[in-house]
Amino acid sequence: MVYEAPHLKVKEGTIHPVVCAVGDPGRAELIATKYCDSCEELAFNREYRTYNVKYQGADFTVASHGVGGPGCAICFEELIKCGAKVIMRLGTCGSLKPDDIKQGDLIVTTGSAAEDGVSQYLVPAGFPAVSDPALCIAMRDTAHELGFERCHFGITVAAACFYPSPAKETTLLGHAAAGAIGVEMENSALFTVASIRGIRAAAIAAVDGCPLRWEEGDYDPHGTAVKEVPSIEEMVYLDQPFDFTQLSLEQLEIEKLKLEIALRQEEIRKDKECDNVIHKIHVPKSHDSVQYVAGEALRDLDDPDVPVMLLDLDQLENQMKQWKDLLPRVIPYYAVKCNPDPMLVKTLYRLGSRFDCATVNEMRLVESILSAEMGAADAQDINKMMSSHVVYANPTKLPSHLVGARDLGVELLVADSASEIAKIAHYHPKAKLLLRLACVDNSAQCPMSAKFGASLGVTVTVLLEEAMNHGLNVVGVSFHVGSGCSDIHSLTKALVDAREVFDAAASRYGLKLSVLDIGGGFQGVDKEGSPVTFKSMSTVVNSLLDTLFPNPDEVQVIAEPGRYFACSPCALITKIYLKNVVVSAASRLPEVAGSAGISDEDTMDGGSSSTSSDELGERKLSSMTRLYLNDGVYGSFNCILYDHQEVWPEPLHEETEARGTQDAANPTHVLFGPTCDGFDTIMNGSHSSLGDGHWNMGAYTTAAATSFNGFDTPIYWYYRTTATTT
Repeated sequence: MVYEAPHLKVKEGTIHPVVCAVGDPGRAELIATKYCDSCEELAFNREYRTYNVKYQGADFTVASHGVGGPGCAICFEELIKCGAKVIMRLGTCGSLKPDDIKQGDLIVTTGSAAEDGVSQYLVPAGFPAVSDPALCIAMRDTAHELGFERCHFGITVAAACFYPSPAKETTLLGHAAAGAIGVEMENSALFTVASIRGIRAAAIAAVDGCPLRWEEGDYDPHGTAVKEVPSIEEMVYLDQPFDFTQLSLEQLEIEKLKLEIALRQEEIRKDKECDNVIHKIHVPKSHDSVQYVAGEALRDLDDPDVPVMLLDLDQLENQMKQWKDLLPRVIPYYAVKCNPDPMLVKTLYRLGSRFDCATVNEMRLVESILSAEMGAADAQDINKMMSSHVVYANPTKLPSHLVGARDLGVELLVADSASEIAKIAHYHPKAKLLLRLACVDNSAQCPMSAKFGASLGVTVTVLLEEAMNHGLNVVGVSFHVGSGCSDIHSLTKALVDAREVFDAAASRYGLKLSVLDIGGGFQGVDKEGSPVTFKSMSTVVNSLLDTLFPNPDEVQVIAEPGRYFACSPCALITKIYLKNVVVSAASRLPEVAGSAGISDEDTMDGGSSSTSSDELGERKLSSMTRLYLNDGVYGSFNCILYDHQEVWPEPLHEETEARGTQDAANPTHVLFGPTCDGFDTIMNGSHSSLGDGHWNMGAYTTAAATSFNGFDTPIYWYYRTTATTT
């Protein structure tokens, strides 16, 4: 029998995993009907009103819980029984620090002092009522991204009574003296029920006044007294300033929900991806390692229809060992954009890597992993941890991302223009600045200099002076010779230019620069026949560092390797789910995506043709075999378009005969991706025969993959290997 909640009047299974809880049924209606794309009212009984809504593709539930602990506890219990896994409470509260926290400010509650008349009866005396820390950070960061700088973290009081009694002295003064910053009526019940039932919960509220100063008029429950907070920065880099007073609390609630739902959906997806299991594979001595592991993975996953990315954690360790052996002075800051897979990032951290982040979302990923690994207990610990482990290396930063970096404690930032320096001074004045030089990178696989970097002259004469004028702390120089660098001379010139900036900073401004960021460009796999290998590049780097920056105690050298770590440990398994032989007259093969384009076919599938039989008798017939894969250029093979890669498929030996792919590179074969776009062409048969060793698919593949047409991106399968003697 399906459970039906006696008070909410909703049935088990009808509530979405993510719930937005508000006190007022009218507010629930407003959010659902005015701010969401679509909604369905499930029930309205007493103070409990429940909607299922959709907002920009995300499904969640909006529910009202009424006023006070007893009633809201009923609501939360029944929501959980009907499917809720995350409850985020949105409402109003009073300030207990009226000189610092005023009307219109926001408070994210980290813990609640339980005086609600409910929590005390649910758990042992002294049991804390605390919120989910990750949700709290997401709420705060979203508020900051929307421009609400006055968003406070702290403990609030959950009171049982709204109106004070003249017969009994209020306890609020004592709580305020102990450090509580706000007062409301429901958070303790929410956090306690969530703890008991094993779900996640958090709360954010707008301050509507101070109960300690009600008699002085400091109370505005309807929001009409919410003023523009002076410390909220204007969006000075937009065409015109944005008036945050026009952004309603409900809009903030929806924007916050959008972020949290996206984070939760990604978390659920990651949980499904092999549950982060690391498989231990014993590879027989006579077998190809990757081939054997691929077969094991397919058996483990029951031959899935989704593509599978194999991640060899042993190879990741080998890459780090080689780095430390050949570049012992250079600290690697892994470029998260290359492949942000959480297991890869976590493993690199354990191996000693730090991180190059390009956005606040990459910083959040690193923060979540480092917090779990290092056991960061509070915001101060997190900030200290992020300060020592992250460089914000994107030279052009969104204002909201600068605010996010500042709040997470990321201090080391890169800039390459006077306007960027002014922006950093405005949003992150305590940043430590690296000035980025442009490089000669014509031979790089992915050149950077057309988009990023300043000339040596501009860096010395303009950027240093601009930073000094704004009072910023310039600590060093950065450069990037282009992703996949194949010219040692580019690296040599960049290091010589960096030395000149160090010298100019000292002679002109008395600055003693202490950080040199030599960027990325390190190949993950040495290209056959190329004179530039990782070893040869390392030799040049070490020699130049010894000459130009001889004292390691004075200059810390860092780098931003991406493909060096992510490329070789990964191999992509795709499935040929359809083979179609097409007979055509004088047909030619379609071009691979990113080249001349796709040619029109002369015939239709199965040999049907508009050409007459007589004409066919006079013309030479040919055939082409279309092979359709479950991944394409909208997915992992986007690297063909954006990373200038050639791909070389290698049939799995045990699958070859069954799938008929032993001659997949035959000139009559074309590999297509799964989407409905004819441009989704991976490879045609004009390539040479397939060979071993072309499994390197970890760099700039899944990181840029999309779910276009609703096709899944690859799931990850993590493994370590041990060789056997048989």
